[in-house]
Amino acid sequence: MEGESIANPRTSKNGAALVFGASGVQGRNVIQGLLDSGDYFPIYGAIDDATSVNNISKSNKSLIFNEVDWKDYKSVERVLTSTQAQSIFLVTKMEIPPVVAACGSLKEAEEREYHGIVSFFDALVSAFKKDNIPRHVVFSTFDDVQDINDNSRFSFIKPLEDGSMVAHYSGKGRGGKYALKFLDKYPDITITLLTLPFLHANFFASTIPLPNEGRTQWTISACFGGAKI
Repeated sequence: MEGESIANPRTSKNGAALVFGASGVQGRNVIQGLLDSGDYFPIYGAIDDATSVNNISKSNKSLIFNEVDWKDYKSVERVLTSTQAQSIFLVTKMEIPPVVAACGSLKEAEEREYHGIVSFFDALVSAFKKDNIPRHVVFSTFDDVQDINDNSRFSFIKPLEDGSMVAHYSGKGRGGKYALKFLDKYPDITITLLTLPFLHANFFASTIPLPNEGRTQWTISACFGGAKI
């Protein structure tokens, strides 16, 4: 499913916004926040499966869905250039096989997610080189636990047999570090990393808030390039 295009997306205060991972819990909350603000139009939701759009209300005319594989370079580049969105939100998912031993290791799943993130930001720069549109990306990421552990005086965590160490964190953390370094060469493409620390989220239970009515444990306000945070 391809969302319809709009000739002039810059008809609101901040123009168009594009949310990758729009069908997930975090993506849906981001879309709702953008709709509530009224500062972005249109709002594009990038989903990897057209059937998942049923989980999101389609009644709002400000919301347009595009079927996009966020790990596919050409797919990402195409949706960036067609929507001309300047405000981008990216949330990725590590595809953990139901039976790791039969379908591959966690390390392999981590590598697939990491290389997908690298491909995404490569496509982002490619789109910029084609249309010269400045963009700000908010990337929902985690700590690179393996790197933190390897460079600590105390190794609190031992790797699994496949060499992975908290794979669903470390892949995103590595991707975030790649993006920061890579985008440093392109001042018109800015990035905000939203990172919940692994140590607090997993070992200090007293710091973990209870889920609210929206089933969200953490509520974070993040700007889309309008100010520094």
